[in-house]
Amino acid sequence: MFWYNPCNDKLPETKEIELKVKRIVEKYVSNYFIDKGKPERRAHDGVSEEDERKAEIESTGLFELVEKIVYTQETRNNSNQYLKVIKSVPAFASILDGLDDNIIENMDSEIEKVINNYDGYVSTLFNFSLYITKKI
Repeated sequence: MFWYNPCNDKLPETKEIELKVKRIVEKYVSNYFIDKGKPERRAHDGVSEEDERKAEIESTGLFELVEKIVYTQETRNNSNQYLKVIKSVPAFASILDGLDDNIIENMDSEIEKVINNYDGYVSTLFNFSLYITKKI
């Protein structure tokens, strides 16, 4: 079984981009957000703790964990890819639920400009975990 999570280590340029993106999102939320009541999306931020996966595997009673292999890899996303990624995170999607489409387009445009000022890409480190199991 294979999972990935964003790495806690951030590249300096990525930290700068994420801070600027956060400020843009906060600006749009404070000025335009209307809570339309979709709390189920806010229940999970899209990040799982490593032990959650191991516990999930073991709790089935069907598998024994033989080995866990972890490695870190950098991925680069252009502005369009970056927006797709952050919009897939439940906590961010809940923000979009409270914004009108034209507001989202304006916010996306500002985010794209920030990314394009950094050579058009956002680099992110991910921890990939491969869980090798044996059927019990």
